[in-house]
Amino acid sequence: SINIVTINNSSVTLNWNKASDNITATENLEYQVYQSTSSNIDTVSNVENNGSMVGIYTKDITSMDITGLLPNTNYYFNIIVKDEAGNKTAYTMTNLTIPTIYTVSFNVDGGSIVPNQSITHHHKVTKPASLVKAGHTFGGWYTTSAHTEEFNFDTLITKNTVIYAKWIPENYSVSYEVDGGSAVPNQTVAN
Repeated sequence: SINIVTINNSSVTLNWNKASDNITATENLEYQVYQSTSSNIDTVSNVENNGSMVGIYTKDITSMDITGLLPNTNYYFNIIVKDEAGNKTAYTMTNLTIPTIYTVSFNVDGGSIVPNQSITHHHKVTKPASLVKAGHTFGGWYTTSAHTEEFNFDTLITKNTVIYAKWIPENYSVSYEVDGGSAVPNQTVAN
């Protein structure tokens, strides 16, 4: 059977079990991957007539990365295995729709680094752990750098997104001790 191991914005990794044959040793069997955007690659004849070859016949392989795929497109994949006598057999066709994947980045404005997240279309962002910035208290995540609307982590992502950290400066009280002079009022200083 053909398994879909990894799916990205424009690529997929397939793997499959090696075939066995009574004419050719397993390590000498050759594999050819095909793709189509229609479910018309279910038999050897249909695969060869309707599918697009990915790479060339290759001996003793069990996986392949397929690139150049379009998001929101349904793809069908099949593999033909060929022995030394030229006999061919098709695997059972498999299919998937390539999802759109968006990048969510975090503008931390001098705070501790938060790695970008790759989010599949209509999925949620994982809320990062609390941030740290010297002399500041973390004030939450916002949709703009103006900090007018807090970001809702239940939002389903439909585009590349930037989320902004808000920082609240910590205030310090400064007092002066005067030895015999006139008194100096205390001051509050923002960081």
